[in-house]
Amino acid sequence: MQNVPYQTPYTPQSPYQALPATQFAPTDQTMSALAILGLALSLFTCMPIGLFTGPMALARASRAEERVAQGLHPQSHLSDIRNARICAWIGIALCVPFALAVVGVIVMLLGASLA
Repeated sequence: MQNVPYQTPYTPQSPYQALPATQFAPTDQTMSALAILGLALSLFTCMPIGLFTGPMALARASRAEERVAQGLHPQSHLSDIRNARICAWIGIALCVPFALAVVGVIVMLLGASLA
């Protein structure tokens, strides 16, 4: 060995080998994003957006729960699924009064125009 600074006699055999593959499939994070997006947009815009994003998030959560049951996702993923479902149901529940108010205004406008 020559006098090279920071040189050690140890040379790794394969320094850039791939990380071991995990046994789980990639997780679906869009269910949480849809639920939170619908909840936030419903609160801040007073539009019934959660009536559309909530059922989509619930459907994705059901598929993710089936994947956990099949062993394709870890059991720790169940908490994410539960959180997505809670946000989706809250978003749906907050949108029902908004949707009823929109329907009520439309009925009042139609009643006023017909009278």
